[in-house]
Amino acid sequence: IDSSQVFPVELPYSYELENKNFVETVEQLDRWFGVERVDAFRGHYSLPSRIKVSQIDPLHPALTLAGYPVREPVNNFEFDLYDENYEPVKWTLTGANNPSDRSTISPTGIAVSPDGTEIYELTDTGIKITNKKSGKQKEYKLPRKFPELSWGTDIAYDSKRDLVSLVSFGAEGYFYRFDVNKRRWLDVRSTNNIDIQSLTYDRISDRYLALVEDYGQGEGELLFISGDGELLSRETIGDRLKGFYRQYDRDNYPAPVVEIVAKGNNIALMTRSGKPWERDIARSHRLGSPIHSIWHYKLDSKTIQLTYKSN
Repeated sequence: IDSSQVFPVELPYSYELENKNFVETVEQLDRWFGVERVDAFRGHYSLPSRIKVSQIDPLHPALTLAGYPVREPVNNFEFDLYDENYEPVKWTLTGANNPSDRSTISPTGIAVSPDGTEIYELTDTGIKITNKKSGKQKEYKLPRKFPELSWGTDIAYDSKRDLVSLVSFGAEGYFYRFDVNKRRWLDVRSTNNIDIQSLTYDRISDRYLALVEDYGQGEGELLFISGDGELLSRETIGDRLKGFYRQYDRDNYPAPVVEIVAKGNNIALMTRSGKPWERDIARSHRLGSPIHSIWHYKLDSKTIQLTYKSN
């Protein structure tokens, strides 16, 4: 249209609608021109000589600055996250009970005993147990007969059997179990090349739940694992987490770790705010970082809803 104004500007490249770069583009347009939505999106890896837009796109949350809306969960539930002193912080699917507790440490890589007296931390060679009251620490390395811990990713406490289980990432991958009462490694089994990034134990259903590394392919598998470490089932959920792919540039960075809390048929799936290296630093140094989004997976109805996102 001859009367249209044209502005030469520098914006992040984006050829995907569901991508952090597109979100940053709309954020910049909003700062410059007060634009909160894009009328049409045509993405190309290599810019063609001519781009024709004959009509605007149907209104879609991904085209807007606000993104996907949150919905009130049908079955809200309360769960614990932890502050930097490993004290429990009460959260629900709609956020922290106390708004000042928005920042918590990531539970990936640590577990806390049900009575809160011991902290179990993943190390390069096994686990480290810290008595919270005395501060006394002791490390328990994997036995020589066990496969080496190539890259440990997460740890979970089985409160029914008093076991600490950890998973490794890369190579073949393994699922290790440690007897807390007897202070000895119990057993190990292969995960058959499944790259698990996060793990939790659900006492109600007596099983583990794990998230598999996404690799930017839009898959994001959720695994259901028995208390003994046997794979029960798996399903793809990545494309059902509305707004998840808006959080990162999947061509250049790994997906944010999806943390899990489960209570029977109700599952909370969470991601953190910040750039990838900021999240990695916070996690490795056990520093607080804000929760970015929470999704509620209702297993009995197989529905996943976005119930919380930070401003």
